[in-house]
Parts: sequence; structure tokens; C-alpha cells
Amino acid sequence: MSNRLLNSRYKLIKLLGRGSFGKTYLAEDIWLPEKPKCVVKKLQPTVTKARVLEVASRLFETEAATLKKLGNHDRIPELVDYFEEENKFYLVQQYIEGQTLLEELNTRGIWPEGKVIELLEQILDILEFIHDRGVIHRDIKPANLIRSRKDNKIVLVDFGSVKEVILAQTQVVASSTVAIGTKGYMPTEQARGKPRFSSDIYALGIIAIQALTGIHPMKFEEKENGEIFWQHHANVSPQLAEIISNMTRYNLKDRYQSARDVLKAIELIDSSLASQATPITNNSIQTPSSEIPPTVNPTITVRNLFSKFKSPKSIGTIALLGLLTTGSTYLMQNLNSYSPSKKIVNKIELEYQTKQYDLCLEDATSKETKLAGVSPEEILDFVAVCRLGLAEVAAENSDFSEAVQIARQIPDNNSYYHQAQHKIDLWSEKILEKATDLYEERGQLKEIEDIISAIPNTTPVKQVAQARMKKWKQEIKISKNLLLNAKKAIDRRKWKVAKALAKEVKQISNSRYWNQEAQKIILEAEQQIKIAENNSTGFFQ
Repeated sequence: MSNRLLNSRYKLIKLLGRGSFGKTYLAEDIWLPEKPKCVVKKLQPTVTKARVLEVASRLFETEAATLKKLGNHDRIPELVDYFEEENKFYLVQQYIEGQTLLEELNTRGIWPEGKVIELLEQILDILEFIHDRGVIHRDIKPANLIRSRKDNKIVLVDFGSVKEVILAQTQVVASSTVAIGTKGYMPTEQARGKPRFSSDIYALGIIAIQALTGIHPMKFEEKENGEIFWQHHANVSPQLAEIISNMTRYNLKDRYQSARDVLKAIELIDSSLASQATPITNNSIQTPSSEIPPTVNPTITVRNLFSKFKSPKSIGTIALLGLLTTGSTYLMQNLNSYSPSKKIVNKIELEYQTKQYDLCLEDATSKETKLAGVSPEEILDFVAVCRLGLAEVAAENSDFSEAVQIARQIPDNNSYYHQAQHKIDLWSEKILEKATDLYEERGQLKEIEDIISAIPNTTPVKQVAQARMKKWKQEIKISKNLLLNAKKAIDRRKWKVAKALAKEVKQISNSRYWNQEAQKIILEAEQQIKIAENNSTGFFQ
């Protein structure tokens, strides 16, 4: 990371992420005595077409103006600074330390109803605030919601996709034509570039369904009329189910029109319902030595229960279910009479839960499992989640190429295929980040080509990687020619020509390697020019 201060004030610490419009850094504000951390967003589009630059610049300016307009809200990062430096735009915001909701959903499993209600209330409170000020966020998703470590409350971040709206009588008319959002959380009107306040409400409803079911939005089932078919996957009260369904109606006119209306509906739910709801979580797994299985919803069958495990993080007990008796009696079943198939299923589940993914995969594919009578469908699902577990371990060790290779083994007819593809997309972005950092550091392509070859053709990142490789090749070719001519100019004592050629290299390439090579020539040329000026010969070129 460069030691140069931005705006003579902000010292960059590390890269937090990158996108098509720029990079985001963690930084320190050295002007203040305590040197507080902050987030610096740098506008640096990978595509330099005038139209793209215009849109990117407008989005940054809109984000700054919106954050100023929203003022100081304890659930929205404060705008610290906004400036332009060397034809680049920078936005500085308060740093929120904590865990994203995406991380919570990936590790926590299926949420109980009470926690989902609490989540809805916190985010609806923020939406009510921003909507009252005429702002649509347009990218409500788990990655943009952070649970602050300071007070455990949800904070809404990334207002780079906001849109001002003009209220004209009873219509809400959008002021921009750029369609922005995240697939799965974005309703149809927003995909057409015409978001409404209810578009943010729709996205929040999708997050609630994801928390209740453990299913990623890209895997939601849909009815012919476009409505989401989800309640059979969740253990949820009818009252909350109706509220969430009304938040996520396909037709925007059928949805709640304001966050305030949703909050009022939630207030009517009997608080006892939330405490009575029995969540299905990954804590429900039992070892074969257990004698009493957990109490569960009697309407859920073994096959139905297994069908809703859409994440490796949320596998629970499959074969430990019985019948609920009336009143307050407990659900009992003698597990000593396990069939061979139940024993092997529990063994595989235990291996998965204890992260013994190699053993999990080995047992799932063994002849013993097939001979025990485990159904082919269950075997394929176990193989998939065990592979995803292995892939996650590789990713945690920053071996994203290995993670992608493992996840690609999950076939497209498997129920975990879409989740695997989602992970592959994320890991492919990490691979491209690694390749980009390597190019900027070393300026060589051989190792970079090997890294990028791990990105599958099926992911959109591949096209971005190929375009970036093409650009890098052109930069290297031009840089080599310019430096070669600059060195020839040095040999001919044409110092000014050499300096001008080397400066062109620094203008076209972001590679530290090529910039350093150019800087060597510039320094040599400047030294010779100074000597010539001191000698007052007047004949240097």
C-alpha cells in the first residue's frame, strides 16, 4: 500500500474491495489526534469510455450529496469528506467495525422467527428514515448490512446506488435511468430502471425469507404469476408469513408502500408467537448415541426437512424425527433400533458438522453407504455439501483456484448447483483481484495467465478478466517500446526526449514495475539535464 497521503490527510491501510467503478480502502485520518479509521472510496472505472466515466462520476456525486442530505443517523455511516485529487474522486466515510449480515447468514443457519422480526424492525426503521427524505437505497442486501460491534445494531452502508425521487402528485418518478441493484434481491421494476420505495421493502422481505429458510434468493421457487413459493420451507407463524409475502409481491402495487406500514403490521403480531416458533438450525444434529431426538414441527416430514437444506452451514438432523403427542408430552423415539441407512446418514452428518469434510466425502461415496440403503438423492446431496465444505476450507486459506476447482465438480442437476455457482462467482472475483494485484506489483503476464485460467468460462468474471488481460498486454507492449526508445535516447544524449517517453509509460500503466523502470530513466534524464544546464552549454536536447 502506498505511503502517500490522500488529500494530505488520509493514510491507506488496506484494500477492502474493488468493483467496476473503483476501489474501497480502510484508512486512517491522521489529522485527528486519535487517528480514527475511515473508509475511502476511490472512483477508478476499469472502462474509460466517456459515457461510463460520466455515469460513475454522477453516482459518486449522488452518493456524497445523499449522505449529506441524510445528515447524522446512528445507523448510516457519516460522510467525513469528499474531494477530487489528480482527476480522481474520493469519498470518505465513517468506518463501521462489525460483521456483515451476509457472514451471519452463511454461518448461523436458519434463523428463529423472533430474530427475524428483530432484524426487520431495525432495518425498517432505517428505511423509514431515508424514504421520508426522498431517497431509495436500491441495493438492500446482506453484504450492505453490518452488525456494529459497538452496540450490536444493524447499520446500512453503501449509498453508491441511491436515487433521488420526485414526488409528483400520487406518482413517484425516478430521476435517473441507470438500473442498479443485486440480482435476487432486486424486484422487476428496479431491473427496468424504475425503482420505488417499495423496491427497498421487497429486498428486505427477500432477506427475511433467506434467514427463515436458509435458501439463497437465486434458488427461490416461483409460481406462474411470479410470486415466490417459500412458506413450505420455513417454520413461521401465519402472521409473519403474510407480512413477508406482502413485502415481496411481484406486482409493486400489491406490496406495502411504506416502511411505516410494515412496522405497524409487525406490531400487531402477538409477541408470544415469536417465542413459540421452533427454529430448525444446525444445532439440531444429534450423534448416534442420543436417545431422545429434538422436538420439531410435526407437519415437517423427513424428506421435506432434508429438501430445505440449501447451505452446507445449515444441515440438521434428517432421521431423528418422530410424532408429537398432544399436551406437554415430549417427542420420543428409541434410536437403538437404527436401520443401517440411519446410522450411516448420522455418521456423515456428524463428520460434516465437525468439518471432517474428507471423511464426509469418503463415506458419502462409499459402497457401504449405497449398500446401507441410503437413497441416491441423499447421497448426491451429501457429496455436494461435503465438496462445498472442502471448497470453503480452500477459500479460507486463500486458495481460491482450488476452491473453484472443487465446487465445479457439483453437477448442474444437483440441488446445490446454484449455490456452488454463487460461490464460484465470488471466488473468481478473488482470483481476478489476486491477478490484478500481481500485475500492478510485477507487471509480468506469465504467472497472471496461469492464475486467470482458473476462472471458469461460465462466470461473468471471465469476460472481465479477459478484457483486463487484453489491456495489460497492450500496456506491456507499449511500455516496452517506449522504454526501449527512451534508452536509445539516453544513449544519444537526448535527455528531454528520454524523459518525455518515460513519462508516457507512467501515464498508461498502473504497474509498479513499469513505473519504476520509467522512473529510473526520468531520474537519469533529469540529472543529465541539470548537469547540462549548470555547464551552460545550451546544446542539450
